[in-house]
Amino acid sequence: MKPWHTKRWKEMRNQRIGDTCEQCGSKKAPFVLQHFSHYEDLPFAPTRDSVVWELMGEYDAFPVKPTLERPACPKCYMRSISKRKIKPTWRCIRCRNEFNDPLTVEVKIDRRTGKEEYEQYRLQCWKTFEKFQISHADIVDKRHQEKLEEHEKLRQSSYENYMSGEGTATFCKKCSFLWDVKGLMLCSQCKTGYHAFQYNNCYNCLPNTRKNKYNLIG
Repeated sequence: MKPWHTKRWKEMRNQRIGDTCEQCGSKKAPFVLQHFSHYEDLPFAPTRDSVVWELMGEYDAFPVKPTLERPACPKCYMRSISKRKIKPTWRCIRCRNEFNDPLTVEVKIDRRTGKEEYEQYRLQCWKTFEKFQISHADIVDKRHQEKLEEHEKLRQSSYENYMSGEGTATFCKKCSFLWDVKGLMLCSQCKTGYHAFQYNNCYNCLPNTRKNKYNLIG
């Protein structure tokens, strides 16, 4: 059963919910008890595999990632260079330096650089993973159990906080929808426009200099 379907939560809601939206001041019902942190937002319980990978990092058990030699610009050391038919033979796309002899640099392999070598490295990691979880089974099990207990404590704490109604406010349907679904809050300056959480006010309340900047970007 969902927490908001329980008798305890409904009784808490009846005690806490008001008759005015605490964000926009609307008195038009129905109203919502807006939670600003949700019980269901908790991360999943840690898996045993995730613990193995974590311990491998702590024990420095990963195989050394191989490197490949690649040409680079001798001026800015970046690899964004292109070869051409005229002299100088090479040109750096970033700093526009032109040269005949590129610098040789070593780069670690990834999905784009050295695909075959990267797949071999991934295979080595999985083999190391299988050996590590067997040879360090006791340590892995202990760490996994500790993390499960920590997660359960966090879950219980989050559940109790949710059921208590701490960190809630009375919202109208519009404000609740914009907050939860659109990620928008009411502008504290004009009290009419809405803006994303990371901003301090809505577009209409921005200084003209900033409006012009956004218009140029758009």
